[in-house]
Amino acid sequence: MQYLKLITIVITRRNRVNMEKLGKRLKTAREKAGLSQRQLANESGVSQGMISQIEAGHKEGGIRTLEKLAEALGMRFEDLYRGEAPTGDADLLKDKLVYEIAQTVKPMTVREKKEVLRFSKFVGRRHAN
Repeated sequence: MQYLKLITIVITRRNRVNMEKLGKRLKTAREKAGLSQRQLANESGVSQGMISQIEAGHKEGGIRTLEKLAEALGMRFEDLYRGEAPTGDADLLKDKLVYEIAQTVKPMTVREKKEVLRFSKFVGRRHAN
């Protein structure tokens, strides 16, 4: 019986730590995007209360909730959930023009960034043909 109780305590603590880390990652990503909780709620369709609960480490949210939040923040679900670093092209920002583009879009809203991305893809397709 003691063993079962100990396992339960360990699992509970591990889940709490994971929820706290997820909450910190969400808050950091939201702040980097320059969004308030209310703005992220509007962008993602997730309630401000749920965002607050996740950021505080009180709730984890379901997969679909986290997918909506990641999409609204312009990031991958894996990066938000597990805290994985983005892969590939890490030295891309060493290119001066790419760096300038990144600096230009940095203060934009997520919606504006998505519009810039759509335009960039459109131009890229024209040059690929």
